[in-house]
Amino acid sequence: MSGSTLIDRTYGNLALRSKTLVTTNTVGDDGSYVDLTLTNCTAPEVAYRCATHGVALLFMTASGSSRTVRLVSSGGVGTEITVFHFDVPLPNPTPSGAVGRVRDSVGNLIFDIDYEYMDVVDFIAGVSIGSGASATYESGRSYAVAPARLGYDIYSQPIGGTGTGDPDIMVLIGAVGWRAIPNGIAQSDVLISGTIYPAHMAPIVTPFSAVVETTVIDVTHL
Repeated sequence: MSGSTLIDRTYGNLALRSKTLVTTNTVGDDGSYVDLTLTNCTAPEVAYRCATHGVALLFMTASGSSRTVRLVSSGGVGTEITVFHFDVPLPNPTPSGAVGRVRDSVGNLIFDIDYEYMDVVDFIAGVSIGSGASATYESGRSYAVAPARLGYDIYSQPIGGTGTGDPDIMVLIGAVGWRAIPNGIAQSDVLISGTIYPAHMAPIVTPFSAVVETTVIDVTHL
């Protein structure tokens, strides 16, 4: 049923638990980052949206029912990122009006009329740093990305010098980043770290490139 939600005993979707506007507050090697702790997590899915710079989700760590995520941006400190926490629905203790809830055969809540649910519009696979991926969808709407599989690239490169010895080596770690564009998203990669080593101390780096997967979510009315 196009444009509708069919709810039955097999239905399972994640509900919006929180929408948070954060600003990066820590200087990185090239850009900035912010850590955000989410509470009362069961099966969290984190989506984010930034219209000014590329952003990548670096990691998610668990402590009890809390999760901490680090969002790295190619922009400086003060870059604004909107973060959406989706999770399994919980009964709303203060219903906004008429109560409408659906439970499965073992009593788990699978739908509560008071929640906004994740609206997935696309799944993008096979993207690595430098792929230049982008996608546009229905006009006049807003979109966010929710990483489905994280991945990072590591490589080394010589840097210029005027001496007669071997050049110094910079070891770089980067990640696929995304930026919100009108009616869609565009890849905008993020440098996580860059470390310079004297030639005689440079580690042996085996170049590695990870392919990532990303879910695109319509967040127009969230």
